[in-house]
Amino acid sequence: MSHPVHEEMGEGWTDCVELAADPKALAPPPVVKSGFGAFDDAMPFGGVPQGSIVLWCGEMKAGKSRLVLALCAGCAVNGTKCAYLMGEMSPQEHFERLQLMSLQLTTEELRDGTHAAERLQALEWIGSAIGTRLRFKAVPITLEAITKAAEWVGAGGVVAVDSIQRVRMAQRQSTRADEIEEVMEFIVSVSKRTGAVFHVLSEIAQAPKDGVRNAHQWTKHSAAPRQNCDASFIVHKAEGTMQRVECMDMRRGSGRDFSVYLSERNALPILPTWNGGAA
Repeated sequence: MSHPVHEEMGEGWTDCVELAADPKALAPPPVVKSGFGAFDDAMPFGGVPQGSIVLWCGEMKAGKSRLVLALCAGCAVNGTKCAYLMGEMSPQEHFERLQLMSLQLTTEELRDGTHAAERLQALEWIGSAIGTRLRFKAVPITLEAITKAAEWVGAGGVVAVDSIQRVRMAQRQSTRADEIEEVMEFIVSVSKRTGAVFHVLSEIAQAPKDGVRNAHQWTKHSAAPRQNCDASFIVHKAEGTMQRVECMDMRRGSGRDFSVYLSERNALPILPTWNGGAA
């Protein structure tokens, strides 16, 4: 049955009567949990709502990619499909990071051959606990690859784009800002259509002379990523075994800062095992 507002004004219009009749009006949205309690609890509904976009900013080498990789691994351990699209590193390099996270060893210790038994055990754990639920896309990142990733993970799945500045356009736009805006609009439409959660990483804009960035200077070339996301965070460089993550924006509810525990041996996030998850 057609609603009166549609008959009077056309598709795309609604009113409060129609919205109030929606069973979802009072229900909390379905969310995707990472197993990292600090991050999940920092989100208003205890996880990232399906179809949402989370933006991650921070200085170079601050640890954005490591953190988002760990979040994806935690989601995969919990049974969620995850696709990680890379603009720089190779799948092999990210897989090595997963081994380091699971073993809590340094790169030198991983490669010197003295931990062969532990490494074999880690490979078996990654294969059984994560398995095929976490997939990597090598360079380049394209709009087609983003679409395929979102359609594969589906509603409640996770897609990581690392980074939005490295998405390759089939047809170049007049400016880098125009390209990033178009990519961000594309990600918004795909996330809403598929219900996939997107973790979008952004390179940071150069700091002004006074060192203080305004709201539009946290993402390189364009403010579109921040303007179109549902939540945005700044990943600060680690201090000892803690990494502070600052909430910039939260569209639904009030966001809060959180901290992630890092391994004392390799300064990487400690993967949750879903025996209660990680701290």
